[in-house]
Amino acid sequence: MSKIEEVIQAGGTVIEALPATQFRVELESGHKIIAYLCSKMRRFYIRVLLGDWVTVEMSPYDLEKAGLPIDTRCNLNPDHGISTVTLYEWIS
Repeated sequence: MSKIEEVIQAGGTVIEALPATQFRVELESGHKIIAYLCSKMRRFYIRVLLGDWVTVEMSPYDLEKAGLPIDTRCNLNPDHGISTVTLYEWIS
């Protein structure tokens, strides 16, 4: 059997830093979730600060937790005319 996993991508702002490389993120829709670093973000010790704009990936089965898979951060909200900065390309 092939394992094809669907993910939901959303953007949000980091509002709180939690222990064990976890962060509380407020999504564009106003929902607050817990996000954790994964893959290259954890491997290369890329820092995420309060107020950073991040892209998260959530499983459709658990919408309360999400991963920060790639480094797409920006210090300001993209609504203010700043585009998202991509430092590393996602390698599937």
